[in-house]
This record gives sequence, C-alpha cells and structure tokens, in this order.
Amino acid sequence: MKKRIAIAAVLCMAIIAAAGVFTACGEKQAFVPPHYDYYSFTYDESLGGLVLDVTHSGLLPDGALSLPASSYYYDGEEAHDEPKDVVAIADGAFDGCGRITSVTLPSAYKHIGAEAFKGSGITELVLNNDNVTIADRAFFDCVKLEKVSGGKVSAVGSEAFFGCVYLRAFDSDTSGATIAEGAFDHTKTDIS
Repeated sequence: MKKRIAIAAVLCMAIIAAAGVFTACGEKQAFVPPHYDYYSFTYDESLGGLVLDVTHSGLLPDGALSLPASSYYYDGEEAHDEPKDVVAIADGAFDGCGRITSVTLPSAYKHIGAEAFKGSGITELVLNNDNVTIADRAFFDCVKLEKVSGGKVSAVGSEAFFGCVYLRAFDSDTSGATIAEGAFDHTKTDIS
C-alpha cells in the first residue's frame, strides 16, 4: 500500500511538472521569471530598451534589491518572447518602499526616473554604467541613503538627493556632469 501511494505521488508530481511546461495542445508555455510578481516593463524607443516599473510594492523582497538585467515584455497588443535589456527605472517606481536597503543596477541601466526612490529605505546605490542620468527628486528624502558608488553620472536633476541627510560618500564619477540646482542640498557631500 505504501509503495502504491509513493508511486502515485511521484506520478502526480511528474504530471504537475509536465503541465507547467506544456499546454494541452503540446505547445511550450513562455517562461515567466519570478520578478514578474512585482515588476512590469515597457519598451522605450528613445532609450533603446525596457523601463522597469513596480506593480506590487508589497511583494518586493526585504533588504538588498536585485534588479533584472533583461526581461520579456508585453506591449499591450503582443507578448514579446525575445528578452530585451532593461535600461531605466520608471518615474516613481520605488517611491516610499521602506523595506529595500541596497540597490545594484546592472550595467545596461542608464536612467533613473523622477522620484524613482523618493522616500524609500535605500542605504546604498551601486551604478555600473558609464553614462547614468538621475532625474529630478529621484532620491528625494531618502534619509537612510549613505553611499553612491560605481559608474559615471552624466546628469543629476533638481533636488535629486535633496534631504538625504546621511549621504556622505558619492564616489561615482561626476566629472563633466550637469548637476542641477539643489541636487545635493541637505546632504553631507561636497558636490554642488
């Protein structure tokens, strides 16, 4: 009897696993990465890649945030099964997300949208692109942010880091960058 139950359990697991890969017609289903639980992506022709947005901030994991380097996307009419590079973070994407601590951007990321991390719990940001633009108020009032490192910043928007009262270390290269008025007001950096 125990042997029959074990065999039945194994067969059930095999059927469930097969159902996850094939539809009733025998066609393969598209792989859905786990980050689809809380991110959505739109293609931006001017940026030449996908823009990441947060759809369910309550599902974001606590702590360090690992952002996807590429993804599949749906453009409202068609699901695209060729992954594209994610190159930007949408305006307001992580606004008020207090549970995230550190964020490392993959190398294709070149734009951080307006108010993208406003009021979030971020403590550290690591950039990996040599031409990053940071929009207005992107990190406004991120009172826990202490360090920004890596990459090269080409533009910093108005009040981008305003109110980041513990931001001491801004180690990203800013030589030749356009830095808007008030970008680093009420921080402990010497960038102006």
